[in-house]
Amino acid sequence: MFLLPALMAMALSDRVDLSTWLVILGFILIFLAHRPAVRFLRRRKYRRQTDLTSLWWTILLGGSGALLLAVLFILHQQWIALTVGAITGIALVLHLKLTLNKNHMSIPGEIIGVAGLTASAPIMYLHLHGVMDARGWVLWLINFLYFTGSIFYIKLKLRTQPISSVPGTKGKIEAGKPVLIYCAFLFVFVLVAICTGGYSWFFLLAFIPFVIKSVTGVFRWTSKKQLKPKHIGFYEVGHALLFAVLTLFGFYYT
Repeated sequence: MFLLPALMAMALSDRVDLSTWLVILGFILIFLAHRPAVRFLRRRKYRRQTDLTSLWWTILLGGSGALLLAVLFILHQQWIALTVGAITGIALVLHLKLTLNKNHMSIPGEIIGVAGLTASAPIMYLHLHGVMDARGWVLWLINFLYFTGSIFYIKLKLRTQPISSVPGTKGKIEAGKPVLIYCAFLFVFVLVAICTGGYSWFFLLAFIPFVIKSVTGVFRWTSKKQLKPKHIGFYEVGHALLFAVLTLFGFYYT
């Protein structure tokens, strides 16, 4: 969710140099700082303990990542990228606060997290192109739509289905209603965008595997005994890569 949009932005550019990979490094360092930051804040809040090790790693990873990106954007005089990066940082801090208060698994909390993570696409796009044109906005939007949909699917497979016995068809539809509604919205939205904006049909095709996976996932119930989070994780990575490839075809053939 963090790296794939940035890599897609790189694939849409004919200029990939050392600074581009340094931006990727900055993203990775900031992302790695999230876990020690959560550990430090939770121990500080709930146990009244100061976890110096977690604090050190948070500062080392997050600070070096943010500093690296800031220096790169300042050296290239990319003030818009610097501004977007700062706003993204605020969004990630807000998500960190929601995580601390255990509200990050709510739909608004998850959406804030997705917006912050997929913002790697416009930041990288601005770094490579200097401007945020229509293609850059579409890149961010299409990644945001895809990974937001993943929220509903993952919640269904990891949090809703395993805690309940297998219901009938009506019960499965009721449990999977958020997934089904989002899939319907997504399909109609992308279809209308293609018909009115003249975009490639590859954009719709990129979402078809997600829709099929989501709809079949509603009716293919995952019990607690069958639950294998790692398998679901690898499955999601495979779908995300397929989505990225088909989306890039859409950009090249628009």
